[in-house]
Amino acid sequence: MFDVSVLAYNIKKHREMKKISQKELAEKIFVSPQAISKWERGLAVPEIDKLCLLAELLGSSLDALIGHIEETETPMIGIDGGGTKTEYILFNERGTIFRRIIGEGTNPNFYGRDNVCEELTSNIKVLLAIKPNTKGIFIGGAGFLTSKNGEYVKESLKKAFPMLKIRCKGDMINIIASATDEEECLGSISGTGNITFAYKSGEITKYGGYGTLFDVAGCGYTIGKEAISAALKASEGIGKETLITKLVCEKVGGSILDHLQSIYRENASYIASFAKIVFEAMEQGDELAREIIETNAKYVADMINIAYEKNNKCKTVVLAGSLYKNEFFFETVKRGLCNELCVVTSDLPPVLGACVLACKLMEVDPKPIKENFRAEYEKSII
Repeated sequence: MFDVSVLAYNIKKHREMKKISQKELAEKIFVSPQAISKWERGLAVPEIDKLCLLAELLGSSLDALIGHIEETETPMIGIDGGGTKTEYILFNERGTIFRRIIGEGTNPNFYGRDNVCEELTSNIKVLLAIKPNTKGIFIGGAGFLTSKNGEYVKESLKKAFPMLKIRCKGDMINIIASATDEEECLGSISGTGNITFAYKSGEITKYGGYGTLFDVAGCGYTIGKEAISAALKASEGIGKETLITKLVCEKVGGSILDHLQSIYRENASYIASFAKIVFEAMEQGDELAREIIETNAKYVADMINIAYEKNNKCKTVVLAGSLYKNEFFFETVKRGLCNELCVVTSDLPPVLGACVLACKLMEVDPKPIKENFRAEYEKSII
Protein backbone atom coordinates (compact mmCIF):
# COMPACT_ATOMS: atom_id res chain seq x y z
CA MET A 1 0.00 0.00 0.00
CA PHE A 2 1.25 3.48 -0.90
CA ASP A 3 2.25 5.57 2.15
CA VAL A 4 2.71 9.28 1.48
CA SER A 5 4.82 9.64 4.63
CA VAL A 6 7.34 7.10 3.28
CA LEU A 7 7.60 9.02 0.01
CA ALA A 8 8.07 12.27 1.92
CA TYR A 9 10.80 10.75 4.06
CA ASN A 10 12.64 9.26 1.05
CA ILE A 11 12.58 12.50 -0.95
CA LYS A 12 14.13 14.40 1.93
CA LYS A 13 16.61 11.61 2.73
CA HIS A 14 17.91 11.36 -0.84
CA ARG A 15 18.04 15.13 -1.30
CA GLU A 16 20.13 15.55 1.84
CA MET A 17 22.36 12.63 0.84
CA LYS A 18 23.05 14.46 -2.43
CA LYS A 19 23.74 17.64 -0.44
CA ILE A 20 21.41 19.84 -2.48
CA SER A 21 18.93 22.39 -1.19
CA GLN A 22 15.19 22.43 -1.77
CA LYS A 23 15.69 25.46 -4.01
CA GLU A 24 18.33 23.69 -6.14
CA LEU A 25 16.15 20.61 -6.53
CA ALA A 26 13.14 22.75 -7.39
CA GLU A 27 15.06 24.48 -10.17
CA LYS A 28 16.05 21.15 -11.71
CA ILE A 29 12.49 19.83 -11.96
CA PHE A 30 10.82 23.19 -12.70
CA VAL A 31 8.69 23.56 -9.57
CA SER A 32 8.75 26.00 -6.68
CA PRO A 33 10.76 25.39 -3.47
CA GLN A 34 7.41 25.47 -1.68
CA ALA A 35 6.31 22.42 -3.69
CA ILE A 36 9.42 20.52 -2.58
CA SER A 37 8.72 21.51 1.01
CA LYS A 38 5.14 20.18 0.79
CA TRP A 39 6.33 16.89 -0.70
CA GLU A 40 8.89 16.42 2.06
CA ARG A 41 6.26 17.11 4.74
CA GLY A 42 3.75 14.75 3.17
CA LEU A 43 1.29 17.56 2.44
CA ALA A 44 1.28 16.89 -1.32
CA VAL A 45 2.36 14.21 -3.79
CA PRO A 46 4.36 14.88 -7.00
CA GLU A 47 2.72 14.18 -10.34
CA ILE A 48 4.03 11.02 -12.00
CA ASP A 49 6.34 12.85 -14.45
CA LYS A 50 7.86 14.84 -11.58
CA LEU A 51 8.17 11.69 -9.52
CA CYS A 52 10.14 9.96 -12.29
CA LEU A 53 12.39 13.00 -12.67
CA LEU A 54 12.92 13.09 -8.90
CA ALA A 55 14.01 9.46 -8.88
CA GLU A 56 16.52 10.11 -11.67
CA LEU A 57 17.95 13.28 -10.12
CA LEU A 58 18.17 11.78 -6.64
CA GLY A 59 19.92 8.63 -7.88
CA SER A 60 17.12 6.31 -6.79
CA SER A 61 14.72 3.92 -8.44
CA LEU A 62 11.04 4.85 -8.56
CA ASP A 63 10.11 1.80 -6.48
CA ALA A 64 12.66 2.64 -3.81
CA LEU A 65 11.55 6.27 -3.67
CA ILE A 66 7.91 5.43 -3.00
CA GLY A 67 8.91 2.69 -0.56
CA HIS A 68 7.90 -0.43 -2.51
CA ILE A 69 11.43 -1.85 -2.11
CA GLU A 70 14.21 -1.19 0.30
CA GLU A 71 17.21 0.31 -1.45
CA THR A 72 20.14 -1.77 -0.30
CA GLU A 73 22.65 -1.67 -3.15
CA THR A 74 25.21 0.84 -4.37
CA PRO A 75 25.48 0.66 -8.18
CA MET A 76 28.66 2.18 -9.63
CA ILE A 77 30.34 2.56 -13.02
CA GLY A 78 34.01 1.93 -13.73
CA ILE A 79 35.37 3.17 -17.06
CA ASP A 80 38.71 2.48 -18.76
CA GLY A 81 39.20 4.94 -21.60
CA GLY A 82 41.77 4.18 -24.31
CA GLY A 83 42.90 5.45 -27.66
CA THR A 84 41.19 2.63 -29.56
CA LYS A 85 38.32 1.55 -27.30
CA THR A 86 36.61 2.40 -24.02
CA GLU A 87 35.24 -0.18 -21.61
CA TYR A 88 32.34 0.48 -19.22
CA ILE A 89 31.29 -1.74 -16.30
CA LEU A 90 28.06 -1.25 -14.32
CA PHE A 91 28.29 -3.16 -11.03
CA ASN A 92 27.38 -3.05 -7.36
CA GLU A 93 29.17 -3.34 -4.03
CA ARG A 94 28.58 -7.10 -3.95
CA GLY A 95 30.65 -7.53 -7.10
CA THR A 96 27.69 -8.22 -9.39
CA ILE A 97 28.25 -6.94 -12.94
CA PHE A 98 25.00 -5.84 -14.58
CA ARG A 99 26.30 -4.73 -17.96
CA ARG A 100 29.53 -4.29 -19.91
CA ILE A 101 29.84 -1.97 -22.87
CA ILE A 102 32.70 -1.67 -25.34
CA GLY A 103 32.65 1.81 -26.89
CA GLU A 104 34.80 3.98 -29.12
CA GLY A 105 38.15 5.42 -28.04
CA THR A 106 37.99 8.41 -25.70
CA ASN A 107 41.46 9.94 -25.72
CA PRO A 108 40.79 13.71 -26.00
CA ASN A 109 44.13 14.20 -27.76
CA PHE A 110 42.95 11.94 -30.60
CA TYR A 111 39.23 12.70 -30.82
CA GLY A 112 38.78 16.14 -29.26
CA ARG A 113 37.36 16.96 -25.84
CA ASP A 114 33.76 17.55 -26.89
CA ASN A 115 33.57 14.37 -28.97
CA VAL A 116 34.92 12.39 -26.02
CA CYS A 117 32.37 13.94 -23.65
CA GLU A 118 29.57 13.11 -26.07
CA GLU A 119 30.74 9.49 -26.40
CA LEU A 120 31.04 9.02 -22.63
CA THR A 121 27.70 10.68 -21.93
CA SER A 122 25.89 8.50 -24.46
CA ASN A 123 27.13 5.22 -22.99
CA ILE A 124 26.69 6.32 -19.38
CA LYS A 125 23.04 7.08 -20.16
CA VAL A 126 22.60 3.51 -21.41
CA LEU A 127 23.90 2.19 -18.08
CA LEU A 128 21.83 4.63 -16.01
CA ALA A 129 18.71 3.40 -17.78
CA ILE A 130 19.50 -0.03 -16.29
CA LYS A 131 20.34 1.27 -12.81
CA PRO A 132 18.92 4.79 -12.30
CA ASN A 133 20.11 4.71 -8.68
CA THR A 134 23.77 4.57 -9.71
CA LYS A 135 25.85 6.46 -7.17
CA GLY A 136 29.22 7.22 -8.72
CA ILE A 137 31.54 6.94 -11.71
CA PHE A 138 35.29 6.54 -11.89
CA ILE A 139 36.98 7.13 -15.25
CA GLY A 140 40.63 6.41 -15.89
CA GLY A 141 41.23 7.76 -19.37
CA ALA A 142 44.13 7.93 -21.81
CA GLY A 143 45.11 11.55 -22.42
CA PHE A 144 43.27 12.78 -19.32
CA LEU A 145 46.46 14.12 -17.72
CA THR A 146 47.31 16.28 -20.74
CA SER A 147 46.22 19.94 -20.84
CA LYS A 148 43.72 19.37 -18.01
CA ASN A 149 41.63 17.14 -20.27
CA GLY A 150 40.43 15.11 -17.30
CA GLU A 151 39.13 18.19 -15.52
CA TYR A 152 37.29 19.30 -18.65
CA VAL A 153 35.64 15.88 -19.04
CA LYS A 154 34.66 15.80 -15.38
CA GLU A 155 32.99 19.22 -15.54
CA SER A 156 31.10 18.25 -18.67
CA LEU A 157 29.85 15.02 -17.09
CA LYS A 158 28.88 16.80 -13.88
CA LYS A 159 26.59 19.04 -15.93
CA ALA A 160 25.02 16.00 -17.58
CA PHE A 161 24.79 13.95 -14.35
CA PRO A 162 24.76 16.46 -11.47
CA MET A 163 23.65 13.95 -8.84
CA LEU A 164 26.53 11.52 -9.35
CA LYS A 165 29.95 11.48 -7.72
CA ILE A 166 32.45 11.58 -10.59
CA ARG A 167 36.23 11.31 -10.62
CA CYS A 168 38.48 11.43 -13.68
CA LYS A 169 42.12 10.35 -13.66
CA GLY A 170 44.67 9.07 -16.15
CA ASP A 171 44.29 5.50 -17.37
CA MET A 172 47.59 4.57 -15.72
CA ILE A 173 45.94 4.37 -12.32
CA ASN A 174 43.52 1.72 -13.65
CA ILE A 175 46.51 -0.45 -14.51
CA ILE A 176 47.92 -0.15 -11.00
CA ALA A 177 44.62 -0.86 -9.24
CA SER A 178 43.88 -3.92 -11.41
CA ALA A 179 47.30 -5.53 -10.94
CA THR A 180 48.58 -4.74 -7.44
CA ASP A 181 47.83 -3.29 -4.03
CA GLU A 182 51.24 -1.59 -3.92
CA GLU A 183 51.19 1.99 -2.63
CA GLU A 184 54.38 2.84 -4.54
CA CYS A 185 55.32 1.33 -7.90
CA LEU A 186 56.21 2.03 -11.50
CA GLY A 187 54.08 1.30 -14.52
CA SER A 188 54.34 1.10 -18.28
CA ILE A 189 51.51 1.06 -20.79
CA SER A 190 52.32 0.13 -24.37
CA GLY A 191 49.26 0.08 -26.58
CA THR A 192 48.27 2.62 -29.22
CA GLY A 193 50.51 5.01 -27.30
CA ASN A 194 53.20 4.51 -24.69
CA ILE A 195 53.73 6.01 -21.26
CA THR A 196 55.93 5.22 -18.27
CA PHE A 197 54.98 6.50 -14.85
CA ALA A 198 55.59 6.39 -11.12
CA TYR A 199 52.74 5.96 -8.64
CA LYS A 200 53.26 7.38 -5.14
CA SER A 201 50.73 8.40 -2.49
CA GLY A 202 47.91 8.25 -4.99
CA GLU A 203 49.67 10.61 -7.42
CA ILE A 204 51.09 9.89 -10.87
CA THR A 205 54.36 11.26 -12.25
CA LYS A 206 54.67 10.44 -15.92
CA TYR A 207 57.67 10.03 -18.18
CA GLY A 208 57.08 10.28 -21.91
CA GLY A 209 53.58 9.86 -23.25
CA TYR A 210 53.74 13.07 -25.25
CA GLY A 211 51.37 11.87 -27.95
CA THR A 212 51.88 10.65 -31.48
CA LEU A 213 53.64 13.77 -32.74
CA PHE A 214 56.47 13.62 -30.22
CA ASP A 215 56.78 10.07 -28.88
CA VAL A 216 59.58 8.38 -30.80
CA ALA A 217 59.09 4.69 -29.98
CA GLY A 218 57.53 2.08 -27.75
CA CYS A 219 53.93 1.94 -28.95
CA GLY A 220 51.61 0.58 -31.60
CA TYR A 221 51.54 3.93 -33.36
CA THR A 222 55.30 4.12 -33.90
CA ILE A 223 55.53 0.46 -34.91
CA GLY A 224 52.63 0.92 -37.34
CA LYS A 225 54.19 4.10 -38.73
CA GLU A 226 57.48 2.29 -39.31
CA ALA A 227 55.64 -0.45 -41.18
CA ILE A 228 54.02 2.08 -43.51
CA SER A 229 57.33 3.92 -43.94
CA ALA A 230 59.15 0.67 -44.79
CA ALA A 231 56.50 -0.20 -47.38
CA LEU A 232 56.70 3.27 -48.94
CA LYS A 233 60.48 3.11 -49.25
CA ALA A 234 60.35 -0.39 -50.72
CA SER A 235 57.68 0.69 -53.23
CA GLU A 236 59.93 3.48 -54.48
CA GLY A 237 63.04 1.30 -54.58
CA ILE A 238 64.90 3.18 -51.84
CA GLY A 239 64.37 0.49 -49.23
CA LYS A 240 64.45 -3.27 -49.07
CA GLU A 241 61.24 -5.09 -49.90
CA THR A 242 60.27 -7.51 -47.15
CA LEU A 243 57.15 -9.32 -46.02
CA ILE A 244 56.07 -6.05 -44.37
CA THR A 245 55.63 -4.48 -47.81
CA LYS A 246 53.36 -7.27 -48.99
CA LEU A 247 51.22 -7.25 -45.82
CA VAL A 248 50.85 -3.46 -45.79
CA CYS A 249 49.69 -3.42 -49.41
CA GLU A 250 47.21 -6.20 -48.66
CA LYS A 251 45.82 -4.23 -45.73
CA VAL A 252 45.25 -1.03 -47.75
CA GLY A 253 43.97 -2.96 -50.76
CA GLY A 254 46.58 -2.00 -53.33
CA SER A 255 49.71 0.06 -53.79
CA ILE A 256 50.72 1.90 -50.62
CA LEU A 257 51.68 4.90 -52.74
CA ASP A 258 48.17 5.07 -54.22
CA HIS A 259 46.63 5.03 -50.75
CA LEU A 260 48.99 7.45 -49.04
CA GLN A 261 46.60 10.43 -49.14
CA SER A 262 43.77 8.42 -47.58
CA ILE A 263 46.12 7.15 -44.84
CA TYR A 264 46.98 10.75 -43.96
CA ARG A 265 43.31 11.38 -43.26
CA GLU A 266 43.08 8.52 -40.75
CA ASN A 267 43.54 8.82 -36.98
CA ALA A 268 46.26 7.45 -34.70
CA SER A 269 44.34 4.25 -34.00
CA TYR A 270 44.36 3.38 -37.68
CA ILE A 271 48.11 3.90 -37.95
CA ALA A 272 48.59 1.77 -34.83
CA SER A 273 46.56 -1.03 -36.43
CA PHE A 274 49.52 -1.63 -38.80
CA ALA A 275 51.56 -2.83 -35.81
CA LYS A 276 49.82 -6.20 -36.12
CA ILE A 277 51.44 -6.54 -39.54
CA VAL A 278 54.91 -6.11 -38.05
CA PHE A 279 54.27 -8.78 -35.39
CA GLU A 280 52.85 -11.11 -38.02
CA ALA A 281 55.86 -10.55 -40.28
CA MET A 282 58.25 -11.19 -37.40
CA GLU A 283 56.50 -14.49 -36.61
CA GLN A 284 57.16 -15.50 -40.21
CA GLY A 285 60.86 -14.70 -39.96
CA ASP A 286 61.01 -11.13 -41.31
CA GLU A 287 64.25 -9.62 -39.97
CA LEU A 288 63.19 -6.00 -40.49
CA ALA A 289 60.03 -6.63 -38.46
CA ARG A 290 62.08 -8.19 -35.67
CA GLU A 291 64.41 -5.19 -35.66
CA ILE A 292 61.50 -2.71 -35.45
CA ILE A 293 59.91 -4.52 -32.51
CA GLU A 294 63.22 -5.00 -30.70
CA THR A 295 64.10 -1.30 -31.03
CA ASN A 296 60.72 -0.25 -29.67
CA ALA A 297 60.92 -2.71 -26.77
CA LYS A 298 64.40 -1.52 -25.79
CA TYR A 299 63.14 2.07 -25.77
CA VAL A 300 60.40 1.08 -23.30
CA ALA A 301 62.94 -0.67 -21.05
CA ASP A 302 65.15 2.43 -21.08
CA MET A 303 62.23 4.65 -20.05
CA ILE A 304 61.32 2.33 -17.18
CA ASN A 305 64.93 2.31 -15.97
CA ILE A 306 64.98 6.11 -16.01
CA ALA A 307 61.78 6.17 -13.94
CA TYR A 308 63.36 3.68 -11.52
CA GLU A 309 66.44 5.88 -11.05
CA LYS A 310 64.23 8.85 -10.27
CA ASN A 311 62.01 6.85 -7.90
CA ASN A 312 64.35 4.32 -6.27
CA LYS A 313 61.82 3.29 -3.62
CA CYS A 314 59.63 1.83 -6.36
CA LYS A 315 60.85 -1.75 -6.73
CA THR A 316 57.78 -3.02 -8.61
CA VAL A 317 56.82 -2.25 -12.20
CA VAL A 318 53.43 -3.10 -13.69
CA LEU A 319 53.45 -3.81 -17.43
CA ALA A 320 50.19 -3.46 -19.33
CA GLY A 321 48.88 -2.82 -22.81
CA SER A 322 48.34 -4.75 -26.03
CA LEU A 323 52.02 -4.87 -27.07
CA TYR A 324 52.96 -6.83 -23.95
CA LYS A 325 50.70 -9.65 -25.13
CA ASN A 326 53.43 -10.45 -27.64
CA GLU A 327 55.95 -12.69 -25.90
CA PHE A 328 58.97 -11.36 -27.81
CA PHE A 329 58.14 -7.73 -27.01
CA PHE A 330 57.46 -8.56 -23.35
CA GLU A 331 60.64 -10.59 -22.88
CA THR A 332 62.78 -7.97 -24.64
CA VAL A 333 61.49 -5.27 -22.31
CA LYS A 334 61.97 -7.52 -19.28
CA ARG A 335 65.57 -8.38 -20.21
CA GLY A 336 66.40 -4.69 -20.49
CA LEU A 337 65.21 -3.76 -16.98
CA CYS A 338 67.29 -3.19 -13.88
CA ASN A 339 67.77 -6.41 -11.90
CA GLU A 340 66.22 -4.84 -8.78
CA LEU A 341 62.84 -4.41 -10.44
CA CYS A 342 60.07 -6.93 -9.87
CA VAL A 343 57.80 -7.23 -12.93
CA VAL A 344 54.05 -7.56 -12.34
CA THR A 345 51.38 -8.21 -14.96
CA SER A 346 47.70 -8.99 -14.81
CA ASP A 347 45.57 -11.10 -17.10
CA LEU A 348 42.53 -9.10 -16.00
CA PRO A 349 41.58 -5.97 -17.96
CA PRO A 350 42.36 -2.46 -16.67
CA VAL A 351 38.64 -1.73 -16.31
CA LEU A 352 38.80 -3.84 -13.14
CA GLY A 353 41.06 -1.13 -11.72
CA ALA A 354 38.46 1.48 -12.61
CA CYS A 355 35.85 -0.56 -10.72
CA VAL A 356 38.13 -0.84 -7.67
CA LEU A 357 38.66 2.92 -7.74
CA ALA A 358 34.90 3.50 -8.12
CA CYS A 359 34.47 1.52 -4.90
CA LYS A 360 37.03 3.69 -3.15
CA LEU A 361 35.28 6.80 -4.46
CA MET A 362 32.04 5.57 -2.89
CA GLU A 363 33.83 4.35 0.27
CA VAL A 364 32.83 0.77 -0.50
CA ASP A 365 35.01 -2.31 0.09
CA PRO A 366 36.46 -3.33 -3.32
CA LYS A 367 37.11 -6.93 -2.23
CA PRO A 368 33.85 -8.40 -3.68
CA ILE A 369 34.41 -6.97 -7.17
CA LYS A 370 38.01 -8.23 -7.13
CA GLU A 371 36.91 -11.70 -6.09
CA ASN A 372 33.95 -11.96 -8.48
CA PHE A 373 35.30 -10.08 -11.47
CA ARG A 374 36.64 -12.96 -13.53
CA ALA A 375 33.41 -14.96 -13.25
CA GLU A 376 31.18 -11.93 -13.85
CA TYR A 377 33.15 -10.30 -16.65
CA GLU A 378 31.97 -12.37 -19.57
CA LYS A 379 28.37 -11.26 -19.17
CA SER A 380 26.47 -9.52 -21.94
CA ILE A 381 28.11 -6.87 -24.09
CA ILE A 382 26.13 -4.18 -25.88
